[in-house]
Amino acid sequence: MPFPGTEEGLVAAGYKFVNDSHCAGCGGLVSWWETPSGKRIPLNDPELTPHFATCPQVKDFRSPKPKKG
Repeated sequence: MPFPGTEEGLVAAGYKFVNDSHCAGCGGLVSWWETPSGKRIPLNDPELTPHFATCPQVKDFRSPKPKKG
């Protein structure tokens, strides 16, 4: 199922708007939404695409994977 690309589509799919803020990494404007499963997701404002797909600082926010062995 494709990601809803409009505010109306997000609401219809069960997402809830939380607030707007600026990314701590790149300073871009993001809108925070709660997914239907209760997790929060930052979306670029105004195009409502996932911010982690476009943020140049995304590596600073990812948790390191545990080493195997």
